[in-house]
Amino acid sequence: MRVAFVSFEFPPDTCDGGIATYVRQAATMLAKRGHRVSVFSATPQEDTARRETEAGVEAFRVYTPNRYEFAERVAPAFADEHQREPFDVVETPDFMADGRVIAEAHPELPLVMKLHTCSQILREVGREIPLWAYTKGWVKAGLTMTRPWWMRLPMERIEREHAGRADVVAAPSASIADRTRELWRLPRAPELMPNPFEVDERFLDIPVETETRRVLFVGRLEARKGVYELARAIRQLHRKHPDWAFRFVGHAHPWDREKVVALAGPAAAAMEFVGKVPHAELPRQLADADVSVIPSRWENFPTVCLEAMAAARGIVGSRFGGMAEMLEHGRHGLLVDPSQPKSIAAALGELMSDPARRMALGRAARTRVRQQYNADSVVQRQEAVYRQAIESRSRRLRKPNAAPEQAAIGMEVSCTA
Repeated sequence: MRVAFVSFEFPPDTCDGGIATYVRQAATMLAKRGHRVSVFSATPQEDTARRETEAGVEAFRVYTPNRYEFAERVAPAFADEHQREPFDVVETPDFMADGRVIAEAHPELPLVMKLHTCSQILREVGREIPLWAYTKGWVKAGLTMTRPWWMRLPMERIEREHAGRADVVAAPSASIADRTRELWRLPRAPELMPNPFEVDERFLDIPVETETRRVLFVGRLEARKGVYELARAIRQLHRKHPDWAFRFVGHAHPWDREKVVALAGPAAAAMEFVGKVPHAELPRQLADADVSVIPSRWENFPTVCLEAMAAARGIVGSRFGGMAEMLEHGRHGLLVDPSQPKSIAAALGELMSDPARRMALGRAARTRVRQQYNADSVVQRQEAVYRQAIESRSRRLRKPNAAPEQAAIGMEVSCTA
């Protein structure tokens, strides 16, 4: 099968988020199975489009100075390669609809849209929760604070329309599938297609019995990652656990960092900001912590959680999104309402005060990762979804009214929100 990924994000040139990690892992996984895989991605370097091959994956890099321009700029490079030797199927992410121009120009191509987290969900969970909401149990991490349709941004409409062109909308978790189907009024439920995750021995080699008295946060310092609520929780914890430290690893805008420090108050003295580090550095960071905290208001398929599980850390995670499908509360870690600082503080305090409990959860989490996240089953499912897309597109092309049907599907998705 000749497979194309169209994604602005792809390491090492554009590797800011989880989409980049997913595309690299999925492309490499498929190449190992004997498929011919090409990735069409962006580069911030001002040169002509370049071509490179690594681990059996062919990458085409297109200079893109602005994230919004990628869909237009990548289309000619894709068209040239597709004309030279046609692709069997194309996969593109929901966020920013990277493949929208290509899909319009090549209506004969089977298209799979993979859900990561669409712009509308990001906007909803990215707003800061007002102070009064921390005492209200009905506020579910910002997800209930939606806006009426007339206030939605153009990109949200574009992403919904792009979903209407897809033969298969695929999701790595039931939570993102249900949430997106509700928002976009999809006529069919997305197909479950888990993200690949190969358990790295460097994480598995980390001893369970550590006593570092450190809590580790890995991720961007931004509202949707729950860092403001975490800062308030740390302020509460510091009174009872003054000998514990809190380390933040990840990109931090100065404004967000200053706000986190201000919200932590006197506890800020126990906080350390490392900044963004290479992925190869994460095993060392996890080995230097007893507890991993992931209080995101929303996560689709958080690799950072799987890595913390493989490292056998005590984990405090969010009960909203895909994390709740990875961790069974009380068995592999503790799940909390990320909009409630008191809930975060209570769970962290439980693991900080009870090393035996923390280590038992860590061992169980490591065992679960080894058993549940099998590369063979993931790649077989991915292949099945691709075949489904190919068969669906073939049926559409055989129908005399294929074009009207396609337009109707796009209209159903984009005009009902």
